[in-house]
Amino acid sequence: MSKKTSEAWIAGQTVRVGLRVLKVRAVLGGAGDHRPGSFLLTNLAGALLYSFVPGRGLASITFERAISLLATSGILIEQAAPKAVQRAAYHAEMRRRINALEFDHV
Repeated sequence: MSKKTSEAWIAGQTVRVGLRVLKVRAVLGGAGDHRPGSFLLTNLAGALLYSFVPGRGLASITFERAISLLATSGILIEQAAPKAVQRAAYHAEMRRRINALEFDHV
């Protein structure tokens, strides 16, 4: 038996998109019809950014694209996703450090 669950698609809530569990970081304005045009999402670690448009699906986006979406929606970046920005920078630094390591092969 499958149950349909309603999820709250508001900033700060966790939602499921397909097999992914993501966090809503911002609800971006639509075309004036009182429905959101898209959602800015991150993975739970905050390292990956996604745009979700109902009826069109999920797309991985760059940090620059996220800034563009937020700017065009009139949302201040500092209010929309400060933790996502911090975590993305942290994970990028950790990836850089790991890639810089040299491993001895036995």
